[in-house]
Amino acid sequence: MEMAIGDINNLTNQGLVLHTMDSNGDPFQAASAAMTLINEHHAKALIGLATWQEASFVVELGRRAQVPVLSLTRTYPPAATRRCPFLVTLAHSQVLQMKAIGAIIRSWSWKKMSLIYEDVEYTETIPYLADALQDADIDSRVALSSYDSSFSKELEMLRSRQSRVFVVHTSIQLAIRLFAEAYKKGMMADGYVWITTDAITSKLDHVNSSVITSMQGVLGVKNYFKPRARTSDFIKRFQRRYHSEYPKEGKRKPQLSSFIAYDAVWAIAKAINKSNVSGELKKMQNDSVIDPLFVEISEAGWSLLDGIKQSNFSGLSGEFFFKDNKFSHVYAFQIVNVVGKSYRELGFWLPDNGFSKSLKSKEGNETSMKILGQVYWPGGPWSAPKGWVSPTSEKLFKVAVPAKTVFPEFLTVKKESDNKTSAEGFSINVFKKVLDHLSYSLPYEFIPFNCSYDSLLEHNQMPNYDILIGDTSISSGRYNYVEFSQPYTPSGLAMVVPVKSDLTGKAWIFLKPFRGSMWALTAIVSIYNSIIIWIIERSCNMDFRGSFWNQSATLFWLSFATLLSPGEKLQSNLSRLAMVVWLFAALVLTSNYTATLSSILTARRLEPSLVDIDSLKSSNAAVGCNTGSVVGKYLENVLGFQRKNIKLFTSGDDYFQALKNGDIKAAFLRIPHANILVSKHCSELISAGPIFQVGGLGFVFPKGSPFLSDFSETILKIFEDGELEKLEKATLAIDTCSNVGVDASDVDRLSPESFWGLFLLTVGMSTIALVLYGLCFH
Repeated sequence: MEMAIGDINNLTNQGLVLHTMDSNGDPFQAASAAMTLINEHHAKALIGLATWQEASFVVELGRRAQVPVLSLTRTYPPAATRRCPFLVTLAHSQVLQMKAIGAIIRSWSWKKMSLIYEDVEYTETIPYLADALQDADIDSRVALSSYDSSFSKELEMLRSRQSRVFVVHTSIQLAIRLFAEAYKKGMMADGYVWITTDAITSKLDHVNSSVITSMQGVLGVKNYFKPRARTSDFIKRFQRRYHSEYPKEGKRKPQLSSFIAYDAVWAIAKAINKSNVSGELKKMQNDSVIDPLFVEISEAGWSLLDGIKQSNFSGLSGEFFFKDNKFSHVYAFQIVNVVGKSYRELGFWLPDNGFSKSLKSKEGNETSMKILGQVYWPGGPWSAPKGWVSPTSEKLFKVAVPAKTVFPEFLTVKKESDNKTSAEGFSINVFKKVLDHLSYSLPYEFIPFNCSYDSLLEHNQMPNYDILIGDTSISSGRYNYVEFSQPYTPSGLAMVVPVKSDLTGKAWIFLKPFRGSMWALTAIVSIYNSIIIWIIERSCNMDFRGSFWNQSATLFWLSFATLLSPGEKLQSNLSRLAMVVWLFAALVLTSNYTATLSSILTARRLEPSLVDIDSLKSSNAAVGCNTGSVVGKYLENVLGFQRKNIKLFTSGDDYFQALKNGDIKAAFLRIPHANILVSKHCSELISAGPIFQVGGLGFVFPKGSPFLSDFSETILKIFEDGELEKLEKATLAIDTCSNVGVDASDVDRLSPESFWGLFLLTVGMSTIALVLYGLCFH
């Protein structure tokens, strides 16, 4: 800042006077210094105040004296500038930095992380980071205080949890102590992930080798600004001056905050010129170069404040301007990786383009950090840590199971002699099969609960468990509270109704085996054959002679008597030849007719009592579904049933009794539940109507669970391998009733297409017999 004062006075002859006082980071000393400089030295603007604790005291003094306060603090309440109009914040917003960290976490599919931050009056990091994480969660939050002598207790707590991804947002002083303690406790080893924000990363150039040693493998995010032509010249001048004043220290490169402070002094100078401020400014004795830094000017506070906020120029730190009372955004964020004696620069993250190896590269919208190349992780592994650790015998995988289910075939809970809980059933078998395929061990314990699924989920109790196993339905509403694995049963909702067992009103069912065309063709062929036989027999058989009415009756009788094989009354060999072929055709037709009629009668015995949803609703019929299930909401909100007509059941046997007694007309169940109920009572219940498209059954996980992706992937694998189908058949035994759900309309009725060859044979033989008769006897 002294360099800025010197440059301004040399170039503009403004004669700015610089006063400095050291608050030593103490808010009360900062307030006392501000009062002294405003009252005694008539300071017109204040710059510095690296923490909000200091700024919160000073800005009130600035408001009363109408002196602009330019603060370099990184964290401040969102409403601070509205409550304190003379506060001008020069720190970049944390929003984009938290988005950069969120992008890193998503790159490696980490689902949980822990936030370690400094215990100050306010931090905007938590809400911004929570929004940036999207599908990941903040597992724990640890506030560190500079007054603590050790962070051992906090680190022990973090080590006891499953999450191994830590985001650190503290001052560099606290970070040095934190990483030294973490190194001692073995938390900088294989499996851990540490990510630091700009508050720490930007100071890595100024820490000693012992600090770097304790931070090996740390990923850092720091604000980046595009260097300008005069930046290099300023850096050289800064290093020469610094070395001349502190010859025992090595070269030190100015940080981004130094460039911002330099530009802030220029903003004040430009605001003075814009306000036409004049006056001789006297340079006071400079006893310290540590913040806060004060500039004495002679102009009314409001005019100067407006001039500062209207600044818009290209400075050392980039474009220096304000928009909606907020300082300009960072151009990009640099991703660094601590390794060796310092750190290496991996690449960049840009708000609009994602990750990039360099700012000149052509990549765009790269959402994965993996494009930046190999990362050196804590402990030195080549592969990225999975970000969490599996439960151990000391801390078991907590499996929530319902104490009672509607269908025990899916899950049954038992108490063992040693007071431990055991569980069995199809859902448990699938769970154990998934564990067999996981690449890591997962010791677990069953923890029963007595409430309904909806009650458990909606009261946000899932964070107490690692997984919920049961016949739990997947629904969009439940995603507000939890996450689901890939479904392990078919999706859909079926309607179960009693069968219609009586055949009252089916007097004409005997006509069903043949289609109408089949009946007509059979009659035509029969009459045709009868006419031919009558023509051949009437010349040699007295039974085929007589009056017109006698011959008509004989012809009609002959058309149907062939089914009784009247071959002994025929005299002609030609008529007997035609009759033999027709008798063969009749035998084939009658046997197929008998078989088809039997099938129809059997199917009619299992015909559903109803298949129409509209008739259920119009008649206000009662229907049933599981207690605590989302099916009830679906029946009411989607299918339009009245709530009073929806009855809830807690047992599969209760469903059967209610359907049998007529208490309900239909039960709406998930497909696997419906299959179990029907298979138990296949002679009395049947699935009917359409299948409604709703979610299947799946395992339930708390939001951000690191196990979700592994379980979903494994369920898909055992499904594709056929293992899931084998488990279903072995456990649920739902294939015991082969005719469940068959309707008479599904039985194939006989048609001429299946017998045209038979009809052609008998008609052809009769025609040949008639032709031979005409040739031989006429």
